[in-house]
Amino acid sequence: ISSEEENMTKTENKRKLVKSKTGLPTEKKKSKRLVRRESIMTTRSSLNSFSKKKKLHNLKGSHCSHFTALFEWLIPPINLLFEMELQNHVIETSSPALRVHRMTTLIDTLLHNTYSKNSDFCHTFGSERIFCQTYLRNIDIECIFVFALAWSFGNDLNSTGQTILSDFVMNIGNDSDYIYTHKIFKMLTSKLKWQNLGIELELPLPKTSIFQLYYNPDLKKWKSWADAVPLKANIDVDASFQNILIPTPIGIAFEFHAQSYINQNVPLLLYGSTGSGKSAHATNFLHEKLNKILFTHFTLHFSANTTVEQTQHELTDNLEKPRK
Repeated sequence: ISSEEENMTKTENKRKLVKSKTGLPTEKKKSKRLVRRESIMTTRSSLNSFSKKKKLHNLKGSHCSHFTALFEWLIPPINLLFEMELQNHVIETSSPALRVHRMTTLIDTLLHNTYSKNSDFCHTFGSERIFCQTYLRNIDIECIFVFALAWSFGNDLNSTGQTILSDFVMNIGNDSDYIYTHKIFKMLTSKLKWQNLGIELELPLPKTSIFQLYYNPDLKKWKSWADAVPLKANIDVDASFQNILIPTPIGIAFEFHAQSYINQNVPLLLYGSTGSGKSAHATNFLHEKLNKILFTHFTLHFSANTTVEQTQHELTDNLEKPRK
């Protein structure tokens, strides 16, 4: 978790704490009006953030204009969808600001890795290879935007919520008139003063979950994580049973995200239910996929009895000490 996101979370928690009649702190729920106002402010701040990074990503004026249009077109409806339809499907509570922060971070890493003039990075995950592109097109901007939206906003939802979000993004992206028939439209236009920009994605989304898709800029095509699963798993004959990792679509997706973030020195947190394979995938990536020339790694084990002193001791033992 980045320090910026952690500070945002702390600030948000402080605002929620108020004193009750008993003198004890209680959590105060935000009014719907405050949530909608935060949604508007979040969209504006994210646009300002992107405009400041124009030179960093070598973005042209037309690129920034297209990003601006996508933010203004899609972020307010998604925030309102969370408020009106997805409340019962949220498993990880985050503010709109935190979700957009995660989204812009992922967009930054994708632009740096694949579209930077100084990058020689090659995305290698499963059987797929995606090389650095020479220039950025509108179709690339749209697909990056949708992909980042799915993996930032959708991470807070259970499987049912992800299905609702995926269907909404697919329908509004493929048909600019779809929003007129949705129940959030009245609130969207009357309270948030949202205007339909009439945008339709240049590359339509397939009729499948957006969480099962990644974008291949070489082919200008949406592809499924399952397409990148190797036909044959390379398993060492001497490997113990507990260390055998069979390639799966979700494992390929983790490999993609881990490579993206680590290449840009962005902290990565992997979470999930017990037995979902977090440790197995992380260990496999560190041992088999990580660049041994650029990185070294070690493992810290935590329990309810772990102390700060023990953690500090394990960290310092694994770090190189400066020689006199």
